[in-house]
Amino acid sequence: MTDLQTLTAQRDDLLEKIREIEETCEGIENENNAQRVQALNLEHAQITAQKQELSAKLSALESRLSAISSEITKLLGTGIDRILEAIKNQRWYFFKNKTKILMDRDTGLLWANQKYFPFVKPDGTPYSQSERQSVAETLNDNFYNWTIPTQSMMQYVLDTGFPYDLGNRHKLHSSCRAIHVQNQGNNFSMWVDNDYPSVSTASDAALIPISQSLVDNSYYSQNVSPNNPNYTEKERLQFTLDLFIQNDLWPIFNDEEITELYKKIYYEKPKLIEQLQELQTEIESLQTVTLLSSTFDYTALLTKYDIKAIDSSIIKYYQAVQQWIEELLEKLDYYESEKETVIRDFNVIGLKLAKRYENSEHLTEEENTLLRDRQRYFASRFSLGMNSIKSKLL
Repeated sequence: MTDLQTLTAQRDDLLEKIREIEETCEGIENENNAQRVQALNLEHAQITAQKQELSAKLSALESRLSAISSEITKLLGTGIDRILEAIKNQRWYFFKNKTKILMDRDTGLLWANQKYFPFVKPDGTPYSQSERQSVAETLNDNFYNWTIPTQSMMQYVLDTGFPYDLGNRHKLHSSCRAIHVQNQGNNFSMWVDNDYPSVSTASDAALIPISQSLVDNSYYSQNVSPNNPNYTEKERLQFTLDLFIQNDLWPIFNDEEITELYKKIYYEKPKLIEQLQELQTEIESLQTVTLLSSTFDYTALLTKYDIKAIDSSIIKYYQAVQQWIEELLEKLDYYESEKETVIRDFNVIGLKLAKRYENSEHLTEEENTLLRDRQRYFASRFSLGMNSIKSKLL
C-alpha cells in the first residue's frame, strides 16, 4: 500500500469515528445530525407515501382479480350448463329463425306450426283423402320433407304438454275431433282418441304434417331417452343441443333469458368469429410483403401517389420523392432482415476473400496471378449488403 493510500484510509477511519460520536452523543444539536434527521424524515415521508400508493394499487388489483375470478367462474361452462338445464325442463320448441316448425325434444320429430299451416280449409272443413298428402308436401320448400304422420307417431302428442290447444286433450278445431294419419300400406285413415269414440268419419279429421328429417337414419330418440344407460343426463341433453346447433336452429325457451343466452353463444358469437377471421385474412393479405426480385413490379408502388397533383406542385413532388425513397429503403431493410443469414454467410466468405493474396511458392507466377484475379472477382461478388444501393438512393 502506498503512503497516499495509507493516509487516506486513516482519514476515512477518523471521519467514521467522529460520525459515530456525533450520532450517539450530540443528537440533533449537532448540525450534521440535524441535517441527517431532516433528510431521513423526508425519506420516511416519501416511503410512507409510496407505501400508501402501493397499498391502494394492491387493493385495486385485488378487487380486479376478484372480479376477474368471478367472471372466469361465470364463463366456465355456466352459460352452457344453464342452456342444458333449460333443455331438461322443456320438451316442445318453436324457433326464432324457423317459425313454421315445432320440434319434440324426446323424438326430434318436427311438426307443422299450426299458426302458419292450415290444418283445415279456410272454411273449417277438413281436406279430402286425395288432398292430404299434396297439402302436406307444400311444406317441403322448408327442406324438411313433410308427410302425414302414422298412428305410432301420433302417440307422442297424447301428453298434455303438446303446445296446441286440443280442447278436451285432442280437439284441434271446433269442427274437427280427429287427425288424419297414414296406416301401413299408405292407406289413409284417421286417428281417434278413446275420448272421442263417436268420431268415425273423415269429415271430422284435421291434418298435422310431420317430418323426421332432423333425426332420419339416427339413434336420436334412443340417445336422449332417460332409460339409456350409456350416457349421463348431461350427455343426453347435449344430443338435443347438438341437434339445434348442427341444423342452425334458434330455439325459443320458456325463459327469455335462456333464449337470449343461446342466441349470443351459438348464433351471434360464431358469426362474429367468422367476420373476425375474414377481417384477419384481409389484414394479413394487406400486410404481405413481396421481397425484391427481378420480377417485382415496382410500378405497383406508384398507385398510391396522385401523379397529377405531384406534377403540378414542386413541393408535393419533393414530398413524394421523399416518401418514395423511404418506401424503397424500408423494402431494402426488410429484404436484408429476411435474407440476414444468407448475407452474413456471404459476408464471412467475402472477408476471407478480401485478405491480400499471398503468392504460393509452389505455383508459377502466371498461376498466382490467375488466383489473385479470381479472388478479387469473387470478393466483389460475395458482397451482398445493400449499403451501396442505399447510398445511391439517399
